[in-house]
This record gives sequence, structure tokens and C-alpha cells, in this order.
Amino acid sequence: MVLNFWLNKYLYLSLAQQRAAPVVKALQAMVTPPDGCCFVNWLRNHDELDLEGIGERNKRQVIRTFAPDKSMSVYQRGVRRRLTPMLDGDTRRIALAHAILLALPGVPVMRYGDEIGMGDDLSLPERYAVRTPMPVVGRGQRRLFPGRRGMICR
Repeated sequence: MVLNFWLNKYLYLSLAQQRAAPVVKALQAMVTPPDGCCFVNWLRNHDELDLEGIGERNKRQVIRTFAPDKSMSVYQRGVRRRLTPMLDGDTRRIALAHAILLALPGVPVMRYGDEIGMGDDLSLPERYAVRTPMPVVGRGQRRLFPGRRGMICR
């Protein structure tokens, strides 16, 4: 499997511009994966959304749209936020992003927490803002994982 960082950047440019053209252009320019391989696509991962390679103007537009506060970007190249906060918790936009992910050629991968609208913690440094623990503690944990408590919490 080959991680498709190329397409990921243009997906966010499309969302920022509210136009399909950047994703279409990226799909048309995409190389073919090596024999026996396929692309892996995702909406967010455990690092920043790296926007290198899409041009300064496009990078500024994505950052202005999804990381309007300086604390939301990192390394002068990307966004350190999770999907739900980036899309302002708008369930229609979140559903659209997931629909696009599932429609792309390749294997869709979902980052833990995206399925429940998990937020980020911008008080944490750098990439750690999106590396927060899954909220499965307390009474809800017993409901979600009956008989597995000792395996999850130590």
C-alpha cells in the first residue's frame, strides 16, 4: 500500500474552495502505483495536514480556512487539527468528506476518533494536538467493551 499524500492535500484544497476541480486535477495527474500496490487515502492521520507542494497561494487558502488561528498550524506547512473541528462540527460537511474518501480510487483509511467526531487539543504541542486518547473511560467504557476492561485500561 502506498500512502497518497498527494491526493490528501488536494482534497483539502477542494474543501477549502468548495469546488471539485482541485481533486479532479490531482486525480488526473496522479501516477499509477507500483505493481501489486494500491493507494491508501485518508482524511486525517496522526500528524499535521502537510500542505507542501500545492503552491503558496493554495496553502495559505487551506490554512486560512481550516486553521484561522496561528496556534492551529505547525511547521509553516500544515494544519494540526482533527477533521471535526476543521469542519466546524458541520455534519453535512463531515459526511461529504467521508463520501469523497470512500469514492476515491484506493483503500480508504479512517483515523481513530473520526467516526465519533473527536476533537483536538490545541493546548498540546505540535502534532500531539491530534494524538489525543480515545475517550472510552468511565461507565461508557463498560457499556462499549463489556468483559474487556482489563485489556483496555491498566
